[in-house]
Amino acid sequence: MTQYQGPPIEGDENFLQRVLPPLTSLLSKSEKVLRGLPRDSWQHQRLIANVRALRLSVQVLSGDIGATEIDPDARLETLNTLHLLCTQVEKVLDHFAPDSAQYALQRNRLNALRVAAQSLAASSP
Repeated sequence: MTQYQGPPIEGDENFLQRVLPPLTSLLSKSEKVLRGLPRDSWQHQRLIANVRALRLSVQVLSGDIGATEIDPDARLETLNTLHLLCTQVEKVLDHFAPDSAQYALQRNRLNALRVAAQSLAASSP
């Protein structure tokens, strides 16, 4: 899979098929882990921010809401969280062999997170 470098390409029917599954998978896993964490832990607070950012990203990329409809503070928080997630995935990526399924999973996740961040940043006023 080649890395996508910008916002959705008009007429690219495969765009959502490439970007949404890694985001929705990470969202689902994050929500599941969140339920098992103590509410007063820092991990719980971090995952709440991740879940918010992932939900908003999925909504924007799937066209449920327009990126310009997002409150500027929420957009900034989401972008910061997405950049943090990208950094975390980049670090994890180095632990896997390039031809492994784990590497492909993390690479696809990283590409999807980058697309989400680029889409939100591109629509900033």
